[in-house]
Amino acid sequence: MTDLSLAEALELSGFRVVESFARFLPYTMVGKKPLPPFFLKLYLKMPFAWRFFGKQFLVIAEKPS
Repeated sequence: MTDLSLAEALELSGFRVVESFARFLPYTMVGKKPLPPFFLKLYLKMPFAWRFFGKQFLVIAEKPS
C-alpha cells in the first residue's frame, strides 16, 4: 500500500505521522463543469463518503522541533 510506504519514509526522515487516510479524495475534483465550493466543503464533512469516492490517500505529518 502506497500510503504505508510514504508514512514509513516520512518517519525514517524524522517526521511524525499525525494522520493517514487511505482513501480521501477522488482522482480528480475537476469535471466538465467546476463544482461550487459548497460541494467540496460538504464532502470534507462526510468522512463516510471518502470510502466510496476516495481514490487518493492523504498523509499529514509534522517535523518535531
